[in-house]
Amino acid sequence: MMIIESSLQGKYNDASRCEDALFISDDGVAVIDGATAKAHTVRHQTTPGKMAAQRIKAALHDCIGSADPFALLRTLNNAVAQLPFDSPPYHVPPHGEF
Repeated sequence: MMIIESSLQGKYNDASRCEDALFISDDGVAVIDGATAKAHTVRHQTTPGKMAAQRIKAALHDCIGSADPFALLRTLNNAVAQLPFDSPPYHVPPHGEF
């Protein structure tokens, strides 16, 4: 596969706030939508949507070339299910902080 160009544009001009990701490898490509959090909670300056996108991208690196489709979906679901969405140190920043 030959990638001619790629682009990733979040809703904000600040790329560090983008909750989406691109996965590109010799075995496949994926566009990952990190799902914007409605509660604006953050953990270590990372929103849950960004954490999910990062975890899915890492899981793809581990399994994209060797997994059957059902194993791939199980791996991706497990990667997100293991995120600590309900444990500290989440906080809700003041409006406009993040």
